[in-house]
Amino acid sequence: MVEPIAMKPGSCKKTDYEYERKGTCSIFMFCEPLGEWRHVYAYDHRTKIDWANGVEELLTVHYPDAKKVKLVMDNLNTYTISSLYEAFEPEKARSLARRLEIHYTPIHGSWLNIAEIELSALSKQSLRNRVDNIDSLNDILSIWERDRNHAQKGVDWQFKRLTRGSSSGIFTLPSSFDFYHLLVCTLYYSLILMFFCFYRFECLFFSFVLCFCYVMSLFFWLFMHFFSNLIFFELCKRNRKKRIENRKKD
Repeated sequence: MVEPIAMKPGSCKKTDYEYERKGTCSIFMFCEPLGEWRHVYAYDHRTKIDWANGVEELLTVHYPDAKKVKLVMDNLNTYTISSLYEAFEPEKARSLARRLEIHYTPIHGSWLNIAEIELSALSKQSLRNRVDNIDSLNDILSIWERDRNHAQKGVDWQFKRLTRGSSSGIFTLPSSFDFYHLLVCTLYYSLILMFFCFYRFECLFFSFVLCFCYVMSLFFWLFMHFFSNLIFFELCKRNRKKRIENRKKD
């Protein structure tokens, strides 16, 4: 404590404080958003051995029957397959590595990892106060993990708009900007086509009919594009509900 300033006439007593840092630690979070499951724990450090031990627990304790586990991680230098070989014997490290399918988030794009959402919820719900030792911290993390898993809190996080050329092959709904851009281009090219037809065939009625067919074909394509994507999104939602119900039954 800093020596307080004594009370004076017209001024109250003033007290400041200091805290003594007991140390720092690293919190590891594993999250399966569609399965409404997460596992969190704290280590004193964030070394390759710590990461390898966490992955070994994930594969052998939580997913022992999974042939392949897709793991989305940040671009940290300790999150590599070589860390398994530094922590375990080559045979065990090779068996663990074969069951991993690692995907790294882009540089400066760790917010794309859904585990960041869980860490944010953890900080707001359980880590507002300071903790003086790592054992107490792990107790807090265990209670939070148990309660959140019991409540079956899932994460239905997705982009508002995905690119058409994505690896998933999803054709998403165009934004309002794309719609207006298509509308302006349609009117522009319709006028060009109408003037060309009138100049070439000298028939105004034929020009109007041709432009009308052109505009209607574009709007029909746009309608089918929206309709097909709505069906696709509805099927994805139903499949997700079925997966969650099957996991609850298991």
